[in-house]
Amino acid sequence: MADDAKPNRPPEGPDLFVEVNRHVAAPPDRVWEVIGRQFADIAAWSRTVRESRPLTLDEVGHLRVAPGAPVPGRETISPAATLREVLVDWNDTERTYAFDTLGLPRLLRGATNRTRVEPDDDGGAIVSFSVHIVVHPALSPLRPLLRRRMTHTFGGVLADLKDHVEAAVRS
Repeated sequence: MADDAKPNRPPEGPDLFVEVNRHVAAPPDRVWEVIGRQFADIAAWSRTVRESRPLTLDEVGHLRVAPGAPVPGRETISPAATLREVLVDWNDTERTYAFDTLGLPRLLRGATNRTRVEPDDDGGAIVSFSVHIVVHPALSPLRPLLRRRMTHTFGGVLADLKDHVEAAVRS
């Protein structure tokens, strides 16, 4: 799979779907340790996120937290927004999780990010973000612009992950 971040074809309607993938030259378990088990520590390696911290159960609102998750979720602070990302699905064995995002701007009505880490044929890993964003109908004409922006942002996060994990493997 190429390192290019490529969006999925959008469905009809206001929802937005974006998928980005990145090859990481490191064992999948090493990648999963950083992106999965250390979920709340994203600010340690992502240039997009300035600060992050784990959420408590009291901070996740109405959402049901995934059983077995290392933390209920995380708060992330970036130049664009402060968000709460609540782990709603977690599978340590399969190296997958999903989180719902709270604190989005009003014209974005919801977002779910599904993340997976899979082995590739050369001993490395493929990391994938599949993101579903519920967009207010007023933003429908801006979907192509939003898709490009989200693809760029999520692709940048995966590039940061790749750089961080590969540097750790080399040292």
